Amino acid sequence: MKRVKWLIALLLVVGFASMSVAGTLEEIAQRGELRVA
Repeated sequence: MKRVKWLIALLLVVGFASMSVAGTLEEIAQRGELRVA
C-alpha cells in the first residue's frame, strides 16, 4: 500500500510541476509577444 501512496504522491507532484512550468512558459510567451508588439 505504501508503494501505491508513493506513486500517487509522485504523480501529483509531477503533474503540479508540469502545470506550473506550462503556466510560466505561457507567461514568458505573452511577455515576448507584448515586447514584440
